[in-house]
Amino acid sequence: MACFPAKNADHIRRADWFRKQFEALLRETVFLANSRVSESVLQSGEVVTMYTANAERRTSFLSGIPIDFRITAREHMLRSGCELYFSRETLRRVRRLNQTALRLVKGLISFKEQLLREVNSCRLFTFNYPLLIEHILREANHYLRLLQSDC
Repeated sequence: MACFPAKNADHIRRADWFRKQFEALLRETVFLANSRVSESVLQSGEVVTMYTANAERRTSFLSGIPIDFRITAREHMLRSGCELYFSRETLRRVRRLNQTALRLVKGLISFKEQLLREVNSCRLFTFNYPLLIEHILREANHYLRLLQSDC
């Protein structure tokens, strides 16, 4: 969103839609992860660090992009555990979460590929260099492969 000039309202709306969808996905992931994640993961700094909340607040302030800080607060409250029994409802929610993640990542890849084509053909201005868009695409494709290997 912050990478587009105001003139590109359609791109801004689409980017904001992805932000909201990925926030909802993360919210559900954090909920389902509670008491189901290892202590080593929680201590690794991969989920949240002591700097995360301040970085999000500052980013939101500087960019004007809203960030749901409640997700980070919930990440800080995550507890480790190894729940041995998963209800049908939990399994259904995890399956739906994975399907949603796949759909969203594929959509984001398509959006970023479109942006890259438009930037490279001088039909779109963005504050992101093409190399950054390519990097995001590589990351998204890597994540997609990870999702597909686990589903």
